[in-house]
Amino acid sequence: MAGDFGGNPGFGGSALPGGTERILVVDDEFMVREVAKDLLEELGYTVVAVTDGGSALDILRETREPFDLVVLDMVMPGMNGLETLTAIRDSWPEQKVFLVSGYDSDDKIQQALQMDNVEFLQKPYKISDMAMMVRQFLDRT
Repeated sequence: MAGDFGGNPGFGGSALPGGTERILVVDDEFMVREVAKDLLEELGYTVVAVTDGGSALDILRETREPFDLVVLDMVMPGMNGLETLTAIRDSWPEQKVFLVSGYDSDDKIQQALQMDNVEFLQKPYKISDMAMMVRQFLDRT
C-alpha cells in the first residue's frame, strides 16, 4: 500500500502533517495495522508494526532508540490494550500512547484515558484525522 497516499498526501488541497519520529503500531487486525503503518511511513515517520501486546513490550525492551509514540489497539486477543498500556506505564511512565478502538464507551478506555500521555481515536477513522491527531499529540509537551 505504500505510495497509495501519493508522496504528498493531501485532502482538500492541503498536505497532511507528518514527521520523522519513531512510532510503534500494535494491532491484531492485519489490514488495520498495515494501513496505519503505510500511512505513517508515507508521512515520514519510522514505523514498526506488531500484532499483539507481548510483542510490543518485547520491542520496547529491546530497542536502542525509544519510540516517540505507541499506537495501541484496545481490543486484542491475549493481552488486551489496557493490560499492554499498564505494562508500558510500569516500565516507561512517560511513553505517549495513542489508543484506537471501535468502542468509545468501554470502561477500559475511560480508565486508560485517566493516565497521562494517552489519547484516543475511534475506529474506523479517516486517514486525515489520524495524521492530524498523531502530529498534534507528538507536538504536545
